[in-house]
Amino acid sequence: MSRLASPAMVLTSAVPMSKTTASSSTTTNNNSITETGSTSPAPSNQSSHHIDPKQDLHGMTLSSVCSLSVYPTPYLEFNLHLPSYTSTALHNHKYLAIHLMPPTHQSAKTCRVFAKGVKLNKRGTKWTSSEPDAKAVVANDSDGDIKNDKNGIVDSCENYDDDDDGEFFHEMTTPFTDLVEGRDYTFIKREQDGIAIPVLTHAEVIFTCKATHNFTIDDHEIWVAQVIDIINSSTGKTGGILYFNKGFHKVGESISEE
Repeated sequence: MSRLASPAMVLTSAVPMSKTTASSSTTTNNNSITETGSTSPAPSNQSSHHIDPKQDLHGMTLSSVCSLSVYPTPYLEFNLHLPSYTSTALHNHKYLAIHLMPPTHQSAKTCRVFAKGVKLNKRGTKWTSSEPDAKAVVANDSDGDIKNDKNGIVDSCENYDDDDDGEFFHEMTTPFTDLVEGRDYTFIKREQDGIAIPVLTHAEVIFTCKATHNFTIDDHEIWVAQVIDIINSSTGKTGGILYFNKGFHKVGESISEE
């Protein structure tokens, strides 16, 4: 799949509202979709002092998001690689936000941050390229996710070949560690459900969703999420940011069909 360009979208998972003191909130109907036009999430006036961004806030960059249906109920579909902090949060709290990012330098940096993680070996401990079974681990990692090293993300494990299909690596990520609440993200509260969803302030479109179905295939989970609200920060359409050939891109010129 490395020959295909994929949309790079950022997922963030909900936390219990009891952990937040942020002031921004959105109330939506559980049974219908609403759309907020030309607005951005309001910066919080108060920090969420009960939250440890590293322990409590989770998310990942996905290249697998697609529309499952629009009518009668809008659903999005995506998959993720296990183990995953975000998977645990989705199972526990159900709600999430999926962000369509504009094709900017800031978005590319954000997508990289949310793609960083800790690679686990077959024993469930941190993977290192010096391990005797390192090549076997790579061979079994057939989804070709982006790998990490101490200097940041690299596209293949050092000194080993990798059948890279262009997907993101997102195991055990803690992307909120260096983000600042009110500047980089804020919270959308669903008081009726007792949860708050962290949302990125510079996203082009935010889909707030409730996870409704999931099933496991080997070391992956496939998730289906119902869209319950759409927040547009711009009336323009950029097509979002794309991931292709180990880098980020934007939609180019249209191709004539004549």
